[in-house]
Amino acid sequence: YITTDTGNSKDNKVPKLTVTDYNGSAQITVDTRGFNGNRVSYIYVDGVLFEKIELTDTDATIDLSKEALKPGKHQVEVLQYVNGPGSQIDVCKLAEYVIN
Repeated sequence: YITTDTGNSKDNKVPKLTVTDYNGSAQITVDTRGFNGNRVSYIYVDGVLFEKIELTDTDATIDLSKEALKPGKHQVEVLQYVNGPGSQIDVCKLAEYVIN
């Protein structure tokens, strides 16, 4: 799940993110419990790669900018591939947040 300044996406909720400067940046936290720490995780927001990081049972902070801060609903995907991008997906986690 993801966490914003107003809540989290547990139980299929869609948390809101408060943004005052749409040209600046904001952060969300991604819960990465259950991920394979031996594989690189690829974090996408609306299909755009934001981070490539090794994740394990922890939380990761993602810095959002540009299109990811536009008003509306956004989708976060965290993927782990068997042999890197383009190969079989081993782990796929999805969550959404809303910018007012």
